[in-house]
Amino acid sequence: MIKRKAETLVEIITAMAIFGVMLGGICDFMSNQTANVAYIMKRDDMMFAVQEYQNRNLSEDVNINGVSVDKTSNTITAKKGNNTMTFHLKTD
Repeated sequence: MIKRKAETLVEIITAMAIFGVMLGGICDFMSNQTANVAYIMKRDDMMFAVQEYQNRNLSEDVNINGVSVDKTSNTITAKKGNNTMTFHLKTD
């Protein structure tokens, strides 16, 4: 039997195809996780701004850490960019 010293073209193309599919899955996963982290950070900023708004007992609309907070009747609305969160307050 003759010992081969190099790989064939078919083996190289097969390996490239397998690594390409794996790399596509890895990049897609990393992209989704990055978008998820950005969403969580925006949500966290908005919730912090609303908590700060309530802790200060402010009655006027304010801008806290880039989040605009306004209170109308029994709701508090926080806006950052095109994201909005609305909190409905209970009255005793």
